[in-house]
Amino acid sequence: MIRVLLVDDHRLFRLCLRRMLEGLKGLQVVGEAENGEGAVAAARELRPNVILMDLLMPGIGGLEAIRRIALMELDIRVIVLSACEGQPFPVQALRAGAVGYLTK
Repeated sequence: MIRVLLVDDHRLFRLCLRRMLEGLKGLQVVGEAENGEGAVAAARELRPNVILMDLLMPGIGGLEAIRRIALMELDIRVIVLSACEGQPFPVQALRAGAVGYLTK
């Protein structure tokens, strides 16, 4: 079972994404966060396999959250789901420790 954490400051987007993913075999949405600080805390507590994370959020934001999660040295893969297209965001996200970048 792949354990997934959803991180986005838009509650409706998280709800829609959760509903889509919950219908897939082999995936379990284990939690949600609405900002970077919440993502770091939830990663530490819930130990998901995958985090689907937005970049532009209140507080520390996605890039810094990715950096902090990477420093935890847990086996967590972060995939960015962002409305930000083009440079420099994909490169920055990958350098911070994300394993993928998808536009919404």
